[in-house]
Amino acid sequence: MKCKMTVRADNDKEIVEKCKENLEFVDWSDVKILKKFYSKRNEVFLVKVGYKKSFKVVMKKYNTEKEAKREFYNLNYLLSKGINVPRPYKVNKNLIFMQYIEGKLLVDLLDTDLLSYKNWVKKLAYWFFKMHNVTCCNTGLGLLKGDVNLRNFIFHRGDFFGLDFERCMYGHPKRDIGEICAFLLGHYPLLTAEKFCIVRDFIHYYLTYNFGIGNFNADKPEIEREIFKSLERMAFRREKYLNDYSMRIGIDVKAVAARKTNQS
Repeated sequence: MKCKMTVRADNDKEIVEKCKENLEFVDWSDVKILKKFYSKRNEVFLVKVGYKKSFKVVMKKYNTEKEAKREFYNLNYLLSKGINVPRPYKVNKNLIFMQYIEGKLLVDLLDTDLLSYKNWVKKLAYWFFKMHNVTCCNTGLGLLKGDVNLRNFIFHRGDFFGLDFERCMYGHPKRDIGEICAFLLGHYPLLTAEKFCIVRDFIHYYLTYNFGIGNFNADKPEIEREIFKSLERMAFRREKYLNDYSMRIGIDVKAVAARKTNQS
């Protein structure tokens, strides 16, 4: 989701707090679309809804009512666990109205704040650790973000918020960590020395948070294997960059090409 989703400006705080407690006062049928955000799977809009004077929220339209209800449930569940996610206000058939959070997307941080990554990479590691830790069950599995596209994380007032949760699933946290590291490394220009430094520090912080207090087991070699598997899947999808993946991390070009041929 390409957007700058926002917690209210100061002059709207009173309205938002009132709406949290008295959602029945909001006229959800009085919707004015302000802009449309980039999204591959759904339609996502910044809108104003009626409440004495109107205020801005995100309206997300899904293909099915089931998908909307799934994300509404996931957002409420994660909020109850203290995870930074947008507050869902209402689900109506295949629509969700949720909090609009202003900040900088992770993909934009990589483009513009790469050299100052130490200011935010620790926060990103903590967001993942906290979500995995508070949702972990006695089998060592936790709730996984699933879709870790770099547009699904927004940095707001010194903390990360996660976006898009209709693809959450339970699994071992190392899978999420391998995926987000692969996305960080694979952001163009891909596999640079700076990107490897970011991933190195991200893994260090994540494992440090987990050490002694985390509810799941993971070590660096396991995570590195997950990263490589994720990069292989990424190389499979990004044929034009295949030679870069091959030269820099040793992905077997012929094997990837053969899989493409078999699936075509």
